[in-house]
Amino acid sequence: MKRWFMSGALLLVSYAILAPSSSVGASRSTPRPAASGPLVSGLNLTMDNNEKVVASAARTLFLKEAGSLGLIGSLGRTLYERGTASGTLNFPVEIQLTLASASHVTSTFTAKPSGGSIYGQATGSFKSIGTLGYFGGTLVITHGTGTYGHASGSVSLSGILNRRSDHLTAHVSGTLHY
Repeated sequence: MKRWFMSGALLLVSYAILAPSSSVGASRSTPRPAASGPLVSGLNLTMDNNEKVVASAARTLFLKEAGSLGLIGSLGRTLYERGTASGTLNFPVEIQLTLASASHVTSTFTAKPSGGSIYGQATGSFKSIGTLGYFGGTLVITHGTGTYGHASGSVSLSGILNRRSDHLTAHVSGTLHY
């Protein structure tokens, strides 16, 4: 039996009634969030295939990554870039960067650190000076898989796009919850 010990932390617990399965003998093929069960700060709660609540420790990590990406394709005002990020996690990354207007960029990304994937979206400002485009904004981590199955967070994003070679350099820093 696993026991959870937390010292110096206030656990906030709220109770709700667990909803029973919609039919007797129904089985679930994948775990689902225990949104209607007890909610405990610092824990990820899911339901297993037998309708039992499974808890795992929630993790928090301060990310500081620098990415170097090269163009793999483009369509209209959208660049598809692939490269690597080095820093806290060190991982391959793919970005879809769209120049929404002369001063605004949007992006989606997929990061693939060891043990899973992290997905998200970014939006920010853009300023072009000569052959360089400078951008900065906020990157929102929307979800993940594997170890990062509960990934969330909001991190700062800045970078430079060489408009001649389409080489992208990006920097992110902030907190990842998973």
